[in-house]
Amino acid sequence: MVVCGPHWWGAVGMRRPCCLTREQLALSVTLPPKWRATNETTIPRPALDDGIDKFRRNRSNRKAAGMRLVHIWVPDPTTPALAATVQREAEVLRGALEEHEALDFIEAPMRDLDDDR
Repeated sequence: MVVCGPHWWGAVGMRRPCCLTREQLALSVTLPPKWRATNETTIPRPALDDGIDKFRRNRSNRKAAGMRLVHIWVPDPTTPALAATVQREAEVLRGALEEHEALDFIEAPMRDLDDDR
């Protein structure tokens, strides 16, 4: 049986398999050095059989490292209900004293930067 196919083998340092039999191909093709396993660290280790799935193991490792998992729920900005609520609240605040106080609070750091120049 003759194996003919794409000629990308030369790009990775292998001999082209065009018009070689399977036996010749098996004898002539060697892996490039970067694909060879040179030590035990490059070989994938078997999955741990400790009864814990990888997600629980990851969470316990992160927790041991001082991290904490936090889940938060936020409003979905694509829903029409949220858009209506935001519009209604904006109309209520428009021109109110609270709006001016909030805008002054937001703009205060920018005024401080302008004063420093």
